[in-house]
Amino acid sequence: PNQTSNMGMRVRGLAREIALIISIMICCSLFSNAQGAGGTGSAADLRDGITCRWVVLGEQLTLQSAQLIVNISLGSVHPSFNSPFLSHLGVFSAPDKVFTKNLLSTPDLTTDPAFLSTANTLINGKIIAAQFSNISQVCTDGSYSISITNLISPYYTETLNLSLSTALVWHVQRRFTKDIIVSADSLALSFDTLRYPPVFGSQVPSFLDLALAGNSTTHGGFPYGPSLFRFQSSSTHQEVLLAPSGVALQMDVQATRTGTDSAEAHTIFAKPFCDGTCRTVMLGVTSHDCEHAWHAAIGDTSTLDFSLQLSANQPQEGSPYATLNISFPPSMAALQATTQLFARVQNLWMGNQFGNNPASVPVLQELAFFAWSQAIFAPHTQSFDALWQQLLFFANNAVNATGYVSPRWASSGFYDVQWGPMIDQVPHFIISIATHALTTGNLTLLRVARPALERALAYLLDRGLNATRSPHLPFGVFVSIASGLSDGGRHAENWFDIVEFGHGDAYVGVYALLALRCMADVRAELGDAAGAGALRRLLVTATAAYSTAYWRESLGRFVDWVDCEGNDHTHLYSDHNLAAVVFGFASASQSKQILASIDRGYSDLMTQFKLGPDAIWSTPGNFYPLTSPNDTVVASGVYGPFPGYENGGSFFHTLGLELAARGVCGQQRQAWVAFRRFMDSGFSRNRGWAQQLYWNNNTLVGSDPLNNSLVVLWGFLRGVLGVSLEWDGVHIAPGPVASELEGLQMTVAWRGQPVCVQVVNALVRLCAG
Repeated sequence: PNQTSNMGMRVRGLAREIALIISIMICCSLFSNAQGAGGTGSAADLRDGITCRWVVLGEQLTLQSAQLIVNISLGSVHPSFNSPFLSHLGVFSAPDKVFTKNLLSTPDLTTDPAFLSTANTLINGKIIAAQFSNISQVCTDGSYSISITNLISPYYTETLNLSLSTALVWHVQRRFTKDIIVSADSLALSFDTLRYPPVFGSQVPSFLDLALAGNSTTHGGFPYGPSLFRFQSSSTHQEVLLAPSGVALQMDVQATRTGTDSAEAHTIFAKPFCDGTCRTVMLGVTSHDCEHAWHAAIGDTSTLDFSLQLSANQPQEGSPYATLNISFPPSMAALQATTQLFARVQNLWMGNQFGNNPASVPVLQELAFFAWSQAIFAPHTQSFDALWQQLLFFANNAVNATGYVSPRWASSGFYDVQWGPMIDQVPHFIISIATHALTTGNLTLLRVARPALERALAYLLDRGLNATRSPHLPFGVFVSIASGLSDGGRHAENWFDIVEFGHGDAYVGVYALLALRCMADVRAELGDAAGAGALRRLLVTATAAYSTAYWRESLGRFVDWVDCEGNDHTHLYSDHNLAAVVFGFASASQSKQILASIDRGYSDLMTQFKLGPDAIWSTPGNFYPLTSPNDTVVASGVYGPFPGYENGGSFFHTLGLELAARGVCGQQRQAWVAFRRFMDSGFSRNRGWAQQLYWNNNTLVGSDPLNNSLVVLWGFLRGVLGVSLEWDGVHIAPGPVASELEGLQMTVAWRGQPVCVQVVNALVRLCAG
């Protein structure tokens, strides 16, 4: 997004701006049968169930009834997908509404000109509705077509053709009747991502494209309409992956133009600012780039062609997406299919940005999760390079002179959240770059990022890793600027962003220790042996200090945080306890006690809520409830019954940490059972496409699905198979794995090279050759 400069276009003299968008509502009904993970791999026919419902009332086009104009099912992809997939193809969302005023079902966005339909132009910020004449249509059993000629505006006439057969094709041709400047000329799909409550949304589009660029001045998108930001790519073909279905659309664009300025076809992605999943996003094509308006003289013509072809829910040849390279034993064919589809559905991109999901935001407090998620794949150029682009974009733009890292990025650029001074993105930034360098072996880009890494490290050292920052905590413990007091104030500061962690924060502290280790490795890899040695000596001191500050032998675990008055807060939050086990910051004795505490927590919850042994199929964020609304940012208004948001609810990435921790402690069998429970219970319901699980009533909740669910597969590699990828080699735990896994193979990347492991006689070993 930092590759292009500010568009900087202004209307001058007779200059006029035209914003022209054809938009299509895409909705997907819920489906429950996830065993349809296969598919033919061939292109699907888009012609199933066509129903024509167009009529003409005067000079405006309206929908005759509430029935769908086009109803396309996925039965030709797989029998389990029998529910409607594309609907409202004629841009209508309710009956008897004028074509020019009824595109979205989302009330808060219907006034945005950027989301309006073909029959509108944006002239100096004012919406002008064109009128139709000579409307014709053809509807047969095999295809559907509508043509609108002489689409009249004050500045051009237009012929529009929309046809549907084996592909969906738009053709738009314009002849300009005035001498104007055109700054927007687009056709777009409008995805209603949250149409079906409470969890699914319809379909969120993903596309992996290293050429995606935005506005380098704002570090966001190009402003487009009152609240929309647009990104562009010079790519004229995209494979659009839809989640949670896993189905793909092949999208192509062509553009031609007469006159002095030649056409430059681009694909575009646009969305408003959202701290979470946007209700609507747009993906489409344009005839020129966002930086350069073009001059249209009287008599000039332009054409734009946009086509879509539906593909099956398996990777196609030449697909830019990485495929999970894992082979379960033949008796586990269903698990094989669901695991690969889980990886496909969760590995989603907004061009070169990985985040919660493409319709949401990249949360820099999850950057380590992003790098761990890519480490499950075999070497793969596009996705590995895309994450490098993202991380270097953050290194160049998100790290200030003190080493503080901005916590989040959205379509409008970097921003802070209202709940408090987020801080864990600083260690996550370091961990992510070091981890991805280990995965890819790219030391050149590691050198490029090093100045930003050293600034972030200096911030951590100054805040306690190399200082004493609190009378209640020893030298070597990271201390945040938040108080940690349970007063309901706006001073939450880590990924649990409404909970009043603060001061001595064990969650941030464990990632600070890991960042310290990662920086020692970075220095060593770049030839700075002395600098690496200094950090490793400091890490010994800081690890001991962490244990002194937070370990409570009577509890058998680390407390969650120690506030500025020296008070412990302990609700058995899982992430930092499990991470301490995974990365060796807990001793062997402490690690066993932590897992015993986790097991007691499960038992206590099952007893209290009268649950069966498989009911809690994803690790709770914490096992014991917060005691007061003042334990959270009261203004958030989300404190409620346990389990609830960040108070007992199960975020899926935490299961990955639990799997890895059990593997460290020799509990590979327990890790395997937990993985199967997740795949059999969670995936079969929703492909992991939710924010979290409320296990008391087996409810999937949250309008912001989190692609960090891929950490589950990272935990499978580390915990079930006992494979750890380190700078000094591939480490394999010596103990036996589950006997059912005999014959399994998995290939991942280490220093940019493929590493294959297999299960032979219940032991994991490197593949022959």
